[in-house]
Amino acid sequence: MLDRGMGHFVVMSSAAGKVPTPGQALYSASKHALNGYFASLRSELCTKGIKVTVVCPGPIETPVSSGATSSSQRHSSEKRVSVERCAELTIIAATHGLKEAWISYQPVLAVMYVVQYMPTIGCWLMDKVGAKRVDAAAKKGNAYSWNLLFGGKKSA
Repeated sequence: MLDRGMGHFVVMSSAAGKVPTPGQALYSASKHALNGYFASLRSELCTKGIKVTVVCPGPIETPVSSGATSSSQRHSSEKRVSVERCAELTIIAATHGLKEAWISYQPVLAVMYVVQYMPTIGCWLMDKVGAKRVDAAAKKGNAYSWNLLFGGKKSA
């Protein structure tokens, strides 16, 4: 890329690299590191004709997601982006030279915006949801539900 004076890194990260993700601390840490590395690399290489697009998808519909072998085994209200749609949006982001692309449904996308643009409120929100999200994931429930914020009892 350096010899040609052009190139484009398209990096698959995660929403977990942008916001706190209770129950996924190690995964989140690795994605934060990935985001930091490529943000720095982007700044170092931008004058040399090399672009970087970091894609941060939220939950993706895969056979491996949540340990389920089919989408029918997953909690029905848990909405995930299809692999095909994620790939399509990744190509669009890279083609348009976006520095970063967030791909998700609600409430994940809303949380990403709050954490990005109102970090104090975002951290408060994640603290409020944290223990409930860990419990929901342990019970193979919906770890991405609005109910974690607005409904249900607080975890002990």
